[in-house]
Amino acid sequence: MRLRSALTMVRAQRSGSGPDTQTAMRLVKALAAMAALHSVMFYLWSRLPVGVSMASHKARLLRAVVVLTGLLTLLGDVGDANAATMITTPETHDFTVFAESPNLSQASTSVSFHTFNQALGTLTGVGYSINSSFVSDSPLNYTASISTFGNELISPSSSGPNFSVAFNDDANASLYIGNGITTFDVVFQLIDNSLDGVVIWSGAGDTLPGLMLAYDYTPFVTIPPPVTTPIPTALPLFASGAGLLGFLGRRRKRKLIAA
Repeated sequence: MRLRSALTMVRAQRSGSGPDTQTAMRLVKALAAMAALHSVMFYLWSRLPVGVSMASHKARLLRAVVVLTGLLTLLGDVGDANAATMITTPETHDFTVFAESPNLSQASTSVSFHTFNQALGTLTGVGYSINSSFVSDSPLNYTASISTFGNELISPSSSGPNFSVAFNDDANASLYIGNGITTFDVVFQLIDNSLDGVVIWSGAGDTLPGLMLAYDYTPFVTIPPPVTTPIPTALPLFASGAGLLGFLGRRRKRKLIAA
């Protein structure tokens, strides 16, 4: 029952509730020390001539010690379970938008990014980085925009062929919070304002990604208190038990010799 209570305490700590991990681990280690001590005592007892009948219990006790050792091995990482951290890498996508005037003066495309996994920590910022260029068979005259969640993130200027910049969407950071599996769309919209021409907006470089999304967050890290093993408490019990067994063994042997 005591072992079951200790295991319940440790499992509760893993699930985020229950007593302190240090107390649970001390109880488990104390029970392990007691089990090891009892196995040694039974082994010494079975070696005595008069105590041969106790040898039948040795196999059962050893099996119990093996099972307990396996449980302690499985629970050995409880002390630093809260210290584990998870890392996410930036996510990137290439894109291309093709707009032709007057037949297809307005065009759009979208790419999907994953939401922030709130189990990792507290989201503090949402950062984008874009590396793109505009190509046209006539003087550049376009209107472009990048939007997500119905909000415009940035609108490139038509003053030049290259558009590479970093920008943030920290004000809408709460919209990005999820489980890291669900996705949302980032929409690229391009309008060709020329009377007759073609405009291509491309973010598919050879070395740099088209659009990159990176989350800034504070990870959940808890440094557990040091766990001490109560071995010194078990040593006097072991010494007294071994001494008592030795005394009883010598006494019985003397009686047998005298008889």
